[in-house]
Amino acid sequence: MRIQVLYTAGCEHYEKAIEAAHDAIHMAGIDVEPEVIEVSSMEQARQLRILGSPTVLVDGFDVEPSARSRTDFNLG
Repeated sequence: MRIQVLYTAGCEHYEKAIEAAHDAIHMAGIDVEPEVIEVSSMEQARQLRILGSPTVLVDGFDVEPSARSRTDFNLG
């Protein structure tokens, strides 16, 4: 399992997303450390499918189900 917390520079909420990811991992009893990735270009945003900052992905899928079909990737 791969868990990623994606964020952009200046994001005020990414630390809370990291904390929430750690809490969910602990509650699920999974032995994995989330990857924390700063997204700094539109190319990287499209590649990683970031819709906003922060974004949490599990095995490449956004944890927000309604976001999975969106394609309006950005650095905001």
